[in-house]
Order: sequence, then structure tokens, then C-alpha cells
Amino acid sequence: MKTTKFFPILVIFLVSILVACQNKPTAAPSEEYPPPQATRSQPEGYPAPSTVTPFIIDEIPTPAKGTATIVGHLMVNKEAPVPVETTLLALAKVIPGSDGSPMVARFNRNEAPHTLTDENGLFVFINIPSGQYAIIVDRISDAFMLNHPDTGEDFIISAVADEVTDLGTITYNTLPGSSEGK
Repeated sequence: MKTTKFFPILVIFLVSILVACQNKPTAAPSEEYPPPQATRSQPEGYPAPSTVTPFIIDEIPTPAKGTATIVGHLMVNKEAPVPVETTLLALAKVIPGSDGSPMVARFNRNEAPHTLTDENGLFVFINIPSGQYAIIVDRISDAFMLNHPDTGEDFIISAVADEVTDLGTITYNTLPGSSEGK
């Protein structure tokens, strides 16, 4: 019985709210508040250019004091080597065992140094702390540690402070994670 007394009041309240919302004045565009499409402009390079700008590493930088630079060329197809272009590489820190020999490679995507190979397969890691590292092919969804292309053993790199470590040309039949390498 008590709810029937409040029902007409509730209906009147809800109707007044709906009417007030429908009659809400809208602001006309002004110079101070132009409509959104008037302030938007297409970002530079949009739509994408019809030709791709090649990514080429021009020079090998000197490492900052107390750090190292690691460079190399990554190729596939040992019969007729082809550069591995625009592939994301990372370094995994090698953690030694109790006897000092490499035990495990620690890869943390958020902390690891990353680089891209250029159109010639050249890669450069700059300002790397001294230590031992493994190269990781980082496919974002997964990651693969590279083994030595000739022996299949762990491919451990030593970064020495104030030096450039040139790994030369590293050629694999296929890279792990590629459609041919799976």
C-alpha cells in the first residue's frame, strides 16, 4: 500500500528528468571550441607513401665510455646468402654457473637491448654493458635464441668495454620462427 503512494511521484520525477535531458541546449561551434573534424589534420605521411624508404645503417658508432658496441650481418640461405631485413634482435644476458661457464641466458623483453637489421642484414647494438650475451630473434609473440650457425652450439658473445665486437657475417639456412624454420 505504501508503494502505491510514491509511484505517481516517482513517475513524475522520471518524466521531468527525461524532458530536461531532451531539452538540453547544445553549444554552437565557435572559434574557441570548433567542431572536432575542423581541428584534425592527417598525420604526415598519411596515407602511406607508395614507395618504402630503405632502412640502412650508415656508420658504426663508437661505444660510450665503459660500454661496448656489437655489430654483425645476419643472412639466410647458405647456398646463396640473402640479407635478413628489418628483423628485431635483442641481447639476452648470459648468467654463468658456479664454475664461471655460461649456464643460462636471461631474456627480459622490457630490459634487453634491441636493434633492427637494415636492408643489408647489418645490425648494431650500441652502449652495451660488458659481459656475455646471446642473440635473440624477437618476434614479439615469441623469441628464439640463435645457436652458432656452423656448430649448433650456444652462440655466446663477449662484449668488452670501450671496444667494437664485430661478429662478421652470420649465415643460417633458416632463422628460427620463420615459416621455413618451424
